[in-house]
Amino acid sequence: MTTGGVDALKAAIRRSLPLLIGLIVLGIIAVNVFQQARGARYEATSKVLVTSTPLTSIISGTQPGFVDPERVQQTAIGIAESSEVYRVAAARNHQQHGSAGDLQSAVSVSADTNNDLISFTASSSDPEEAVGMANAVARGYIGFRKRLAGAQIADTIKGLKESLDQLPSDDPKRSRVEGNLSRLQVLQDNASDSQLVESATSAGKTSPAPLKDSVVGLSIGLIIGLLLIAIREAVAGRTLDEVLSAKAALDAELRDYVRARVAESGVEVTELGVKDVILPGEIRELVNKVVEAERVAKANLIRRQEETAATRSLLNTARLMEENPLLLRLKELESLERLVEKVGRIDLHAGNGEGLDALLTRLVRLKAPESA
Repeated sequence: MTTGGVDALKAAIRRSLPLLIGLIVLGIIAVNVFQQARGARYEATSKVLVTSTPLTSIISGTQPGFVDPERVQQTAIGIAESSEVYRVAAARNHQQHGSAGDLQSAVSVSADTNNDLISFTASSSDPEEAVGMANAVARGYIGFRKRLAGAQIADTIKGLKESLDQLPSDDPKRSRVEGNLSRLQVLQDNASDSQLVESATSAGKTSPAPLKDSVVGLSIGLIIGLLLIAIREAVAGRTLDEVLSAKAALDAELRDYVRARVAESGVEVTELGVKDVILPGEIRELVNKVVEAERVAKANLIRRQEETAATRSLLNTARLMEENPLLLRLKELESLERLVEKVGRIDLHAGNGEGLDALLTRLVRLKAPESA
């Protein structure tokens, strides 16, 4: 950060120091009160060892090739987070520690990067209940993996039996297939590739923890305080129109400002932005009037443009009629036709005994009579 940026930050914090201190104190008090009202919480952990030896190596009796430990752990955690594991755990204990949904919401799964251990940590307000849930889910996980391994071995046995039936009795491959089949049948009764290495025996109290809760409250208050300072500094250098129109730029500025200030404290800000801008009543009325005036002006402009276009069209039509009398006469006939449509009855009188022909001749003329 440059010297100017440090000075600007110090000035901003100095101006908002009472607010920042108040928010930090409020955050500490709020988190401690919440944890006290929530009551005591206990955690218990059970650990399961997962073997990384593939089934093909067990059958052939050879050493496995390279096995990616990270992939093994990811697979183990993916299975442990499956809802089927918790259904198996709930069924094995006859829902003594709650339903499958209750177990899944109370138990978290983690893996140790230094070994093949999977930890099941249960959280509850009752220490005995936390111990029971952790052990139940760990055993349910072992049972579920045993079921998966057993199904895989059963499919392999079925395939080997089909291959054995197709081989001639004197085929030398039969002895090798029969040996693999015998090993698989022995493994089928104990097909689990995981075992419980550490069952939960007691639960430790995790909350309320005044020191830990105070640190969490301090971090929350500090983040909120820095956010308010960032908003104040960002808004102070912009007009109202810029604040309302440049929301994306404002979000990016706030995110970068807060993220840079809290990074050293161990807090990571992933996303931050302004959801809405709420204006005071008087300012909101003024903005609404301005918006309404702009819309009225735009509507008037469109109406004037339409009127200008219509007038220009009439002018062009008048010029055409002036240059072509026949076109003017056709226009007169169209007007007469529209007029006649609204008339229910028309009485025509020829007069002077001249007859209907003379009447029609005088009524519709395309050309003025020539003078004698």
